[in-house]
Amino acid sequence: AVVSTQSTGQHDRTYLYCRSGRYNNSASLYIRIENRQVNETHMTIRGPRPSQAYVGAGSSVTCAINAPYEDDTFTMWINNVNYANLNSTSPWLAANFNKTYYQEWNGTVTTAIEGFIDNFKKQHDRT
Repeated sequence: AVVSTQSTGQHDRTYLYCRSGRYNNSASLYIRIENRQVNETHMTIRGPRPSQAYVGAGSSVTCAINAPYEDDTFTMWINNVNYANLNSTSPWLAANFNKTYYQEWNGTVTTAIEGFIDNFKKQHDRT
């Protein structure tokens, strides 16, 4: 099955803009929608945007692959160290990374490695 071009066309090239007059701050995101076959694979990496990556802020960090089946070989590396083998001094241990599997509505399976940092510390910088 192919993702509906009608649905794709309705969301493609959407520009989101959020603004606070009180705090004189804003953020934006430009959305591009791809018309992809259901059984194609693609990968995503999500983390804080540069404007949201600062000491004291928090963010989720996710690597994922969408594919026809679960991928038990999928892994994530942080500074050339497998997420499951981070040493006790790594600031990334606080993310409590876990591998999860999700069955999507269109039949694809997402294999994701997900974690969350409550408060970035200076030690996270440039890592």
